[in-house]
Amino acid sequence: MKTKILCLNVLLIFGFLVGCQERQQPAQGQKESETTTEIPAKSQPVAETWKLVKSFGVVRMVYISPAGLKDKYFIAQVLHNLVDRKKTIQIMFFDDENYTPLGFPMTDSQMLHWKATYNFNPNTGIERFVFIEITDARSSPPSLKEVEANIRPGYAE
Repeated sequence: MKTKILCLNVLLIFGFLVGCQERQQPAQGQKESETTTEIPAKSQPVAETWKLVKSFGVVRMVYISPAGLKDKYFIAQVLHNLVDRKKTIQIMFFDDENYTPLGFPMTDSQMLHWKATYNFNPNTGIERFVFIEITDARSSPPSLKEVEANIRPGYAE
């Protein structure tokens, strides 16, 4: 049964690749060697994306798109991908990959792009997700406010 499914998947992928590589007929006066393969553009870019930018010790610095930060279920799936329920972890989310820190301390500019933090410690039972709101961007360091949310790996409310 697994072999049949694997063969079907291989055939579907092969058929898709062949379909993407169909060549156009050359225009009048154009040589066969001058034809090009057109690849259709994506209709919409993927709005919800994320990337693990840096990992050190128990800390993970993660870029997550602004659209992804608005979707608590997407955040729960990102956490599901990053969290090992047997290990202590702190995940810090940033909305701009260029301002995602590679270590501590953070600069004021980096802090302005810090949008959320998740902490989990299996030894103490602490599990906490907070969104970070900037209350005063002109102060140094910027003034922040934490807003708790019921989000954890694979679960959002």
